[in-house]
Amino acid sequence: MKVLITYDINNRHSDVKSELESKGFSDSWLDKNKNTYYLPNTTLWHDNINSTIEANRVFHETIESLNVGKSPDEIIKVERFIAIPATPWSGIPGNPHS
Repeated sequence: MKVLITYDINNRHSDVKSELESKGFSDSWLDKNKNTYYLPNTTLWHDNINSTIEANRVFHETIESLNVGKSPDEIIKVERFIAIPATPWSGIPGNPHS
């Protein structure tokens, strides 16, 4: 199943994104014409995950793992999160994140 997740967190955005990417999530995709579509900064998708519930679990386990042993000012707090099926879709390619 293709699943899109979007979230707001209070800090350590790069750590979260990198860890989720290592688990198969991506911030862009190629369409059938090889056009690359870039998602907003805290939005990722997975092209082969069992369900939105599984995406939710992976996201929250990632946050928990990244918080282990961190000082209070380094703790990641999830402010918003949603996982939804990513098909069908439409959009514009946009530009890569800087």
